[in-house]
Amino acid sequence: MAVHKRLGRPVVLVWDNLNRHLCAEMAAFIAANTLWLTVVALPSYAPDLNPVEGLWSVLKGGQIANRAFDDVDLTLKPS
Repeated sequence: MAVHKRLGRPVVLVWDNLNRHLCAEMAAFIAANTLWLTVVALPSYAPDLNPVEGLWSVLKGGQIANRAFDDVDLTLKPS
């Protein structure tokens, strides 16, 4: 909801098919906010449609491979 308030316009949320996205609380939130929220669910096993999957592939194979970080900002610093 903070994104909608900050942008002042409708939000389109693109989700992969992770089952946690479909819990009762999220379904209720989506139903209560249909005036400004549109959810597009990607089909199962469709990584080509999800650009984040390509990014994870690059990161896992290089900069963050086999490393644990205490702070998200550390992932952006060169090793």
